[in-house]
Amino acid sequence: CFDWRIKLTITPINCHCHNQPQPEPHHTVQRKSTMKLFLPTTGRALAALAALAVPAPAASQSPYNYAEVMQKSIFFYKAQRSGGLPADNPVVWRGDSALNDKGHSGEDLTGGWYVLYDAGDHVKFGLPMASTAMTLAWGIYEYRAHYETAGLLDEALDAIKWATDYFIKAHPSANEFYYQVGDGGQDHAWWGSAEVVEEVMDRPSFKIDMNSPGSCVAAGTAAALAAASIVFGATDPAYAAECLLHAEQLYAFADATRSDDGYTEADGFYTSFSGFWDELSGAATWLYMATGINQYLWESGWTHSWDDMHYMTAMLLAREDAVTDKQPYIDAVERNLDFWQPGGGITYTPYGLAWLDQWGSLRYAANAAFLAFVWSDSDEVTISKKAGYAQFAEKQINYILAHGAWYNDIDAPADNQHVLFGALVGGPGNNDGYADDRTDYRKNEVATDYNAGFTGALAKMYGLYGSSTDANFPSDHFLQVQRDPEIFVRAITQSASSNSIQVVTQTSNRSTWPARVTDAFQLSYKYFIDISSGTAIVSKGSSECGVVTGLHHWGGTIYYVQVVIDETLYPGGRIVSECKTEFTIDAPNAASWDIISNDPSNPMATSFTYEPVDSTGLNDKIPSYTQSDSVAHEEPIRRNSLSH
Repeated sequence: CFDWRIKLTITPINCHCHNQPQPEPHHTVQRKSTMKLFLPTTGRALAALAALAVPAPAASQSPYNYAEVMQKSIFFYKAQRSGGLPADNPVVWRGDSALNDKGHSGEDLTGGWYVLYDAGDHVKFGLPMASTAMTLAWGIYEYRAHYETAGLLDEALDAIKWATDYFIKAHPSANEFYYQVGDGGQDHAWWGSAEVVEEVMDRPSFKIDMNSPGSCVAAGTAAALAAASIVFGATDPAYAAECLLHAEQLYAFADATRSDDGYTEADGFYTSFSGFWDELSGAATWLYMATGINQYLWESGWTHSWDDMHYMTAMLLAREDAVTDKQPYIDAVERNLDFWQPGGGITYTPYGLAWLDQWGSLRYAANAAFLAFVWSDSDEVTISKKAGYAQFAEKQINYILAHGAWYNDIDAPADNQHVLFGALVGGPGNNDGYADDRTDYRKNEVATDYNAGFTGALAKMYGLYGSSTDANFPSDHFLQVQRDPEIFVRAITQSASSNSIQVVTQTSNRSTWPARVTDAFQLSYKYFIDISSGTAIVSKGSSECGVVTGLHHWGGTIYYVQVVIDETLYPGGRIVSECKTEFTIDAPNAASWDIISNDPSNPMATSFTYEPVDSTGLNDKIPSYTQSDSVAHEEPIRRNSLSH
C-alpha cells in the first residue's frame, strides 16, 4: 500500500495502510540491483510535449486524489537530500549533513540523495541514483503537461536537479567520475541519523577512470544527464546544455573503456549483474533524442538483455521515426508487458497485485504500471493489447493506494518520531499480507528508486481522472507538536545532609528535529541553590564528562554550579549521546541552606536508569545552554539574562 504519511524514527518505517511499497532489504547482499529490472522509461519529442496544451483534467469517477499523492511522492525526495539544505527546507526534521564529502583531490562531493540501498543507510551509490533521476526525468518527458497542469512541474524538476547537480560535481574531468561516497558495510551496520553520520564513521569516496573503469555507472549517469537535458531544455536551457555536455563526456568515457573492472566498491550492494551494455544502449538512445546525432542512434542497439535498461531502450527506439526496423523493439516491449498480464507468468496476489519479488513488490508493480501506461499511449502498441495494458496499469496503481533513533537501536524509541510523506514502502507478500513492523524490512523499508516510476504513473492517473494538490501541504503538516525532550539534563540526589548534597547528572543529546551534534565545550548547564553564604565548596566526583566550576553568584541568595560538557554528544547511541557528571556541594555548618525545600533546582529524583525511553530525573529547573542560547528548561530569576 502507498501511504503518504509513513511514520519513521530515522528511516521510513511505519505505514498506516495494508499494502505498501518497499525498498531493498537489510542484512542481504546476494541480490540483483534494485534500480534496474523491469525499470520503466519513456520517450517522446520534447518539442511535441512543449507544444501540447492540455487543460486540467476533469475529476471523474476515482476514489483517490492522484494529484495529492503525486505531490507527496515528489516531496519524498526532499527528505532524502544530502549536503547543505536550502533556507526554505520544508522537512523540519532534516538538517545539513555530510558536509565534508570530498573526492581524492578535495573535490566537493556534497549533495545527492540518501536511502538508495536499504532504508537508514547514508551511502551515495551512483548507479541507482542515476537510474532514479533518469526515471523521474522520463516521467516528465512523457507527461510534462500533466505535471504542469497539476502545478508540480517545478517541484519535480527541482527533485531531479538535486541529483544532477551532484553528478556534475562528481564528474571533475572527462574521464573521471566519483561513483560512490561512503562505506556500504560500515554504514549498513549503524542505525542513526544522516546529520550525525560523520561523527560515527569516515565517508571515503570511490572513483572510476581510464585505468579503473566502470562503464555501467558512467553510462547510466550519462543517460540520466541526457534525459535531464531534455526536460530542462524549455525552462533552463543553460543548465540543459551543461547536463548534455557531461552526458556526452561520460558516454564517450564509458564507450571507450567498455569495462566494469573498476566498479568494485558497490559489489554486494549495487552490483551490475547485467553488465554495462544496457546502460550504454540507454545512454545512446537518450543522447540521440537530445541531440539528433545519428551516430548515437546507430550505437543504441548493442544488446537486447532482459533486464535493466533494455525495456526503456526498446520502448524509446520503437517510437523513433528514424528507426527503420521497429518490430524487434515492439516485440521486446510487448513480451515484457505480456508477462505482467494475468496468465502471462507473473504471480498475482488474491487481491490483484502483480507480485514479482519479496524485495520491493510494490516498486516493481509501479514500474510495470508506468511502462504499461507509456506503451498504451504510443502509436506502436498492438491495438488489441492497448486497453489491457492501460487497465493493468490502473489496477496496479489503485492497489498500491487502496491497501494499506537516537539510540542506534531499531526498536527504540517504540513510537516513530517523524512522518515521512510520500514514501512508497516495500509492500506485501504474495498473499497480500502486510505487517506494520519496522523490523520487517522487506515490507517496510523505502528507497528513492521505489518512487521513481510510481511518480510517473501517478502523473498519468492524474491526466485521466483529475483531482487537486493539497494547498496546505507541507506547511500545515509540520505544525509544532508535543515533542520529547531533545537536549536536556537529568539529575538525582545521590546523598544529602543539612549542609551537603551530592548530585549526579546525565546530560543527553537526543535531538531529532533535526538530529544535530553538540561539540565539546558547546553545551553547558547550571545547577541552582539558595544559600545565605557563597562560601560553599564544590568538588567533582566520578564522572564521564564535565568541567565543574562554582559557586557562582546569580543574584540575591541564589548561586549556581556550572558544568561545561567537554565531550561531543550526538544522537548515535547511548555512549555518544549521553554522559554522566557527579559533583558535591559542601557548605559551612552555619550557612542557612534548605536543600530540599528552597533550592531552585530541587527537588530531584533519587534514581534513574539509562534506558532510552526513561525520563526519570528530568528537571526543568536545570537550564541547559548551547553557546549563548538557553535551549531547555527554566532559570530561577533574570530569565532573559544569559551572560552569567
